Amino acid sequence: MLLKAQILLRQWAKGQHLLWQASQAENRPPIGLDTQAHDAVLALTELGDDETRSERGTR
Repeated sequence: MLLKAQILLRQWAKGQHLLWQASQAENRPPIGLDTQAHDAVLALTELGDDETRSERGTR
């Protein structure tokens, strides 16, 4: 079940990041996830069930 949730979260983050990129390219107010937020969501999906970022050695 966790793997499926991780996949869904990655797909959602990708779509949100594409929205942000499009809004930037079209000089519109930003919507979606900027690059930093997108990277943070992807990092979250790489953690194990009970693992924290500090245990992995990242901030």
